[in-house]
Amino acid sequence: MDVPPNQVIRFIQLGLKDDVEKATGPWFCAACLVCQTRCPRGVDIPRLMEAVRAIHLRAKEGLIDVSEVDKEFLMDAPPLALISAFRKYTY
Repeated sequence: MDVPPNQVIRFIQLGLKDDVEKATGPWFCAACLVCQTRCPRGVDIPRLMEAVRAIHLRAKEGLIDVSEVDKEFLMDAPPLALISAFRKYTY
């Protein structure tokens, strides 16, 4: 994770949109809720990370073009991962 969640939140607070968009930390969030339970202020950090990902997707960044995905990868990848990715990252 290049930028930890607390830094992403600080970028949001300071209005540093470019820094938030460059951060790959929100994409690594597994929504395990550990950060939320450890947060002394009770911030719902996984929900914020999901919101940052949604903003990226609404800007049409990081979309998957199904026609460009390797056929062998499609055969070997777990079906649930493919369904999830296609729901989130395609038009």
